[in-house]
Formats: sequence, C-alpha cells, structure tokens
Amino acid sequence: MERTALPLALPALTLLPGLHGALFIVCLGSSLTLLAARRGRFLEGLRAAVHLLGFSEVNREEPLPEELLPWAGNV
Repeated sequence: MERTALPLALPALTLLPGLHGALFIVCLGSSLTLLAARRGRFLEGLRAAVHLLGFSEVNREEPLPEELLPWAGNV
C-alpha cells in the first residue's frame, strides 16, 4: 500500500505534544523551523510560533504618512 502525504496549505503550524513539553513545527514555503517549549512555557512557545507565521506575509517598507492620512498635507 502506497502512502501519500496530504498537501499542507502554507504557511502551516504543526503541534507535536509530549510528556515534558511540545514541539512547534512552522512551515513557510521551503523553510522549516522547529521550536521546543517545556510544559510550563507552552503559551510562550505558541506565541513565538504564531509570530513566525507572520513572516510569511509580504513585507514592505513603512507606509508613507500620505498613505495613512491622505488629508495630512492639507493641514
């Protein structure tokens, strides 16, 4: 019997719980990051993994003030 992996929508976060902690696997395109968190630090590990997922979005420079406040030039 042939096993095929299910395709993951990227970015993806996979959680592997364990007895003494958890592993967070963050997939961003062709990159893979592994975070380990002890049992008492689970929420910190989860927050860090979610922050890593934020890097999958297109980053650009800070918006110009005119983009934020179109009327700013008239003040």
